[in-house]
Amino acid sequence: MRRRGPRLWLWALMVLLLTPAAMGGAPTVVITPGVGIGPITIGMPVANVAPTLGLETTPRLSGNRVRYDYARLGLSVWAADGQVVRVATRNPLHRTATGVHPGQLWSDGLLSVCRGAAYTVEIERGYEVSCPFVGIAFEVTGQTLGAIAVFKPAAR
Repeated sequence: MRRRGPRLWLWALMVLLLTPAAMGGAPTVVITPGVGIGPITIGMPVANVAPTLGLETTPRLSGNRVRYDYARLGLSVWAADGQVVRVATRNPLHRTATGVHPGQLWSDGLLSVCRGAAYTVEIERGYEVSCPFVGIAFEVTGQTLGAIAVFKPAAR
């Protein structure tokens, strides 16, 4: 009778090593328009952001808001009156439910998330396409999405 123990053990080890977590693949973070990005949600106390992410950063003024940049995660968080009012990502692993992510064609985001209705404003890096009734904006650099931001939707 043949022993299968070592062969089975080797197969199990190979499966474990080839899983996304073992290969350094991070889980996809969901961008939810009007709600937030991953665990960071609009309206949450800004004091809870750093503990939630497990990272510290130095705040800086950005207009009438305070901005916190978490470059390691590709996230930026804006706060006013102690609450998160906007969160943005440059991380291509962060995606909307329809799969839109930084780095892809900007028109994909506009069509799948905004349904084609948006405002456009020039910014330092290019322009921003904003869908105020959905609560999402796309920073466009060239033809691609440089960043995706989420904020509280405007009342209709």
